Amino acid sequence: MLQDGFVLKRAVFQPCLELYPMTEWNALMEKINKLNRFKKKNNDFIRRFTAGVKVVEVDGTGRLLIPKDLMTFSDITKDIVMSSAIN
Repeated sequence: MLQDGFVLKRAVFQPCLELYPMTEWNALMEKINKLNRFKKKNNDFIRRFTAGVKVVEVDGTGRLLIPKDLMTFSDITKDIVMSSAIN
């Protein structure tokens, strides 16, 4: 699972980041891809949900590098708090 990488993205409603294991992200994208993109609300949601998506990998010491633009978005300067939700 760790070797598959992760998706790191902007949260839709808060100035924080969301981290998805690649398997969870792929399953979620399968559902999202079934939405009718010709409906404005669906298209707006998809665009907002996938904004700032970055694929990240775990380095040799088990760390994830957070891209600079996502650090700026979430106002990360030093320490972070991670919490899990649902899966």
